[in-house]
Amino acid sequence: MPAPIVIAVAALVRDGRVLLGHRHPRRRIYPDCWDLVGGHVEAGETPEQAVIRECGEELGVRILDPLPMALNLTDPAIEMHAFVVRR
Repeated sequence: MPAPIVIAVAALVRDGRVLLGHRHPRRRIYPDCWDLVGGHVEAGETPEQAVIRECGEELGVRILDPLPMALNLTDPAIEMHAFVVRR
């Protein structure tokens, strides 16, 4: 089995609400669904660095203090790192 794809995502929380992004219908993996913001962890990058970079690239926002959170994912092809962001 090939090595899993390493992903970092953020639950951006404000006033008890979570911002989700909509995946394009033509995406190969998990198309046309709502998802946490994030993306691939690049070589030499920590998941925390990746989620900060991805939020800047995808949303144009600078996040502070991403806190790791538990996430139960059953897809063995993906290694997911999730963070809660309140700032």
